[in-house]
Amino acid sequence: MTRLWVPHLAAGRVAVSGADYRYLARVLRLGPGAPVTIFDGRGREARARVAVVDAGRGELVLEAEAPEAQAAPAALDLTLLIALLKAEKMDLVVQKATELGVARIVPVCAARSVVRLDPTRAAAKATRWRKIAREAARQCGRSGVPAIAEPCDLAEALKAGPGDAWRAIFFEGARASSLRAALPDEPATAAVLAVGPEGGFEDAEIELARAAGFVVIGLGPRTLRAETAALAALAAVGYALGDLA
Repeated sequence: MTRLWVPHLAAGRVAVSGADYRYLARVLRLGPGAPVTIFDGRGREARARVAVVDAGRGELVLEAEAPEAQAAPAALDLTLLIALLKAEKMDLVVQKATELGVARIVPVCAARSVVRLDPTRAAAKATRWRKIAREAARQCGRSGVPAIAEPCDLAEALKAGPGDAWRAIFFEGARASSLRAALPDEPATAAVLAVGPEGGFEDAEIELARAAGFVVIGLGPRTLRAETAALAALAAVGYALGDLA
């Protein structure tokens, strides 16, 4: 079934233009009567059918049924604190983290981040990442889209996520501290994971996280690229705490 994100979901006619029109009408070549599932990124979906394709105006109109809430919330509320990475690496992390079920992503301006953003560029980047997350949610069948914050410093990012979440920061210098040993004794319903930039977190940043209640752990004996570490951490914790089991 073709899926499409729309900002406002309601029964009735939904006009589609721009890139979404080109995707439906020119790439998929949908005509009147073709079924489409539309979702709002907040857990609701609706079945719809193409009613009109107006090539002259570059517009396609869908006739939508009443929206319905979809699957129950994920077993694990996952938050990813990811230090700013170079463009294509950050895009990859946002895309794959969405597929892995993350609930929110907080880009972090870490001391060793190669990327530096002024407020205008930071807002533009966040808009781009949200678009990537919506497209990833469409592709993987999620009815919800992760919330993506604008970049902030580590001290602010460490406050993200539910207050009762299990919190871990991944650090190359903690290879001897295994994830398995660090997992909470009681089942956790929320987790906040922090992953550093290409050069890793500085010691002072690790201590800041430790003071904020984060456990410091490694990801095995090999040195992983930052984008690999982020996705490995999400997958490993998701499995260990029941989201991917």
